[in-house]
Amino acid sequence: MSIFISCAEATKQIIRKEEEPLSSSEARKLKVHLFLCKYCKSFARQSEMINRALKSEGPALKLDPEFKKMLNNPHSTGS
Repeated sequence: MSIFISCAEATKQIIRKEEEPLSSSEARKLKVHLFLCKYCKSFARQSEMINRALKSEGPALKLDPEFKKMLNNPHSTGS
């Protein structure tokens, strides 16, 4: 089992961890990836800043389940 994940998988985990906790294995793999990849590290920082700003503005906003599906599978047509 590899400790390395792709940028696509790291991005999904960065987004998902705002909604639910990652498993210890997922968190460890994401930490390794962020240590090695400056692009995903930057995305994670930006995502955290956006989420903090949204949380400070009032009630939590939730993504529509269909939109979440589209984010997780960007190559689908959505029809």
